[in-house]
Amino acid sequence: GVVRRYRRLHKGKIRHAEFCPGCSWMLATASVDRTVALWDIRMLRSRPEDRPLAKDLLDAVAVMKHGAPINSAVFDPIYGNRILTTSQDSELRVYESHDWSNPSVVVKHPH
Repeated sequence: GVVRRYRRLHKGKIRHAEFCPGCSWMLATASVDRTVALWDIRMLRSRPEDRPLAKDLLDAVAVMKHGAPINSAVFDPIYGNRILTTSQDSELRVYESHDWSNPSVVVKHPH
C-alpha cells in the first residue's frame, strides 16, 4: 500500500494493534513502553519533525499505564466498551469505557 501518513505512536515497539468493533475510528495499541493507548484515527496527523516524541502520547484519547511491557490489548468483541490487556508483569486487566484510566478488574496469573 501507499504510506499516507507517518506517525510514531509510542516510544517503544508496538506489539499489538486492534480496531474497536463498535467504533471503526478507535484504535488500541499495546507497546513495550508499558502503555496501551487509544487513538481516534480521524484526528491523527503526521508528527511535525521538530516535535519531541515524548509528546505523541498526549494526543491519545486514553493511556493505560502498566508496570511491564504489554503483550496485547483486545476490545470486547460485541460492544467494544471494554479492553482486556495482558502484560509481562503477570497481570490480566480489564478496563471499561466509563474510566479508561483505572482497571475495573485485575487478575494475577503465573507465566
